[in-house]
Amino acid sequence: MAGDAQFLISEFNALRAEIGNRTTLTYALIGLELTALGTGLTIVATTPTVVLAVSAVSSFLWMFWCDLAGQIYKIAAYISLDLSPRIEQVGGGVLRWEVFLRRLDQGSTSAAEVLYPHGGDRTGRRTHIQDSTSADWYTCLLFGGTPPVFVGVFVASGGVGRVHDPKSFLVLGGVVLVTGLWLFAIYRFSSFRRTIRTVGEAILNFGTLPPALPAADRSAPRKAVPAGSQTLRE
Repeated sequence: MAGDAQFLISEFNALRAEIGNRTTLTYALIGLELTALGTGLTIVATTPTVVLAVSAVSSFLWMFWCDLAGQIYKIAAYISLDLSPRIEQVGGGVLRWEVFLRRLDQGSTSAAEVLYPHGGDRTGRRTHIQDSTSADWYTCLLFGGTPPVFVGVFVASGGVGRVHDPKSFLVLGGVVLVTGLWLFAIYRFSSFRRTIRTVGEAILNFGTLPPALPAADRSAPRKAVPAGSQTLRE
């Protein structure tokens, strides 16, 4: 049993390290996006056509970010729904962070119950907690806001050219392509947000933290709650 627990804990540590690596990569993508944004702002006046390429790069970086961040939530789902119950069964401890975090993000009564497990005058009252996923919308503004701004500036500055100019059709095709890529990136971000919601609901439905536990019982393993009909899709 001790060997099983050690193996499962090693898997847990490896998965947490993978989450850390993927998180680092998402911040690296944000850094690349800021670089692309700065480059576009620098050359928009002298080489306006290049901003179309910068807009396309922004959309690709946004999609890469969504894929990396989505994988992080899938790993968190595996840890909470599959790995954690097996660790508890072999007496390897209780992993409650994923459930705790999502109950905290719910705010109000749910957050008060986990912040003040022994009751008190705060339990049951509205408790303000910043949502942990709010930063996703900041990245949405950064990645998703760059292409339409650059394309709008490009078109407004006469970058498409004259209607009878053969080159203008190529440029117009580029504008359409960049716009389509941006719309597809929006779709991918919407899918990412649905993934977050699905994972969060599955973890909360799988098993919640008790509102209050006596101090003597806090070290006792918690019995895993069956997952029921909750299913996570890749």
